[in-house]
Amino acid sequence: MSKTAKPLKRKPRKLTARQLAEKFPHLRPNDNCLTNIACPECGNRNQFRIEMKSVFTLRDDGTDGYEDTDWGQNAYCQCGECQHEGKVRDFTFAGLDDLLQSANASKA
Repeated sequence: MSKTAKPLKRKPRKLTARQLAEKFPHLRPNDNCLTNIACPECGNRNQFRIEMKSVFTLRDDGTDGYEDTDWGQNAYCQCGECQHEGKVRDFTFAGLDDLLQSANASKA
């Protein structure tokens, strides 16, 4: 009896910042909370749902607000446009905003 080997399912290789910029030529740089973050499926850079950690002041009648928020590369992330889901690391493209700023500067 010979056993037939099943082909391995390979996870698709993550795009580089340059490949993402080529796939979505309309991308513009971000310079605040969403630096280097983009949806790999639709190119959205405006809004994401991210699992965060925070400290709240909680009383019986509710909360006053919150202090600093924080998230890591393993936090849940969902695109606000196409609802693509993954981890923050799947939406993070090292050097993306530097690349986009350089491209915009060369066009000016």
